[in-house]
Amino acid sequence: MALYIYNVTIATNDPDVGVLENHAVLVEGGRITAVAPHQTIPLPPDTQQIDGQGRLLMPGFTNAHMHFYGTYARGLALPTTPHN
Repeated sequence: MALYIYNVTIATNDPDVGVLENHAVLVEGGRITAVAPHQTIPLPPDTQQIDGQGRLLMPGFTNAHMHFYGTYARGLALPTTPHN
């Protein structure tokens, strides 16, 4: 059975693509077969559907550990040496 996750925000980890909002992912046979804006992917019969509203979908095998301040402070040097 295919799986269709729709109305979801997708973090692509591709700087040229960025974040895709209100998109959908179709998974068939354990493989992603389509990523497109919601309601543009033709669905096979008996597809399980999941509404991803308010959810974030990220690629697997991603080290999701991060400190948000580091994302926004990238390239900014501290005026002193950090101390514990």
